[in-house]
Amino acid sequence: MSRVVVIDDDEGTVEIIAAFLSEIPGISSRVYTSPRILLNELSTMTACEYPRLVFSDILMPDFNGLQMIDEITAIGRARGLLMPQMIFISGRIEDRSQGDDLVRIIRERGYQTLAKPFRMETILQVARGALGLSS
Repeated sequence: MSRVVVIDDDEGTVEIIAAFLSEIPGISSRVYTSPRILLNELSTMTACEYPRLVFSDILMPDFNGLQMIDEITAIGRARGLLMPQMIFISGRIEDRSQGDDLVRIIRERGYQTLAKPFRMETILQVARGALGLSS
């Protein structure tokens, strides 16, 4: 079973992505609207529960995408777990708003970004690719 986490402060977004992911056999997804709750749970998850893929909003209250990368990396290293694949989502990817510098840095670090709104086919393709699953 491939574990996937979806984190976004918009409940509708996490529910939509989780519904899309339910179309892929062998994926179990968990949704979060609070970065702090996600990070607390990651620190206590077993290796079997730890996600292989994280879809994360870039801009959330109290956290941004770069902070999520740093926190998830630190938790994984401290527990001897592999870093999950990370894909970043945002409604601000294509404009010149406050998230523009974050998007540029995230892309420079080699992470994929998706602009909201997104299509089911895009989410499924990206998830399958990140998890090494065939279509």
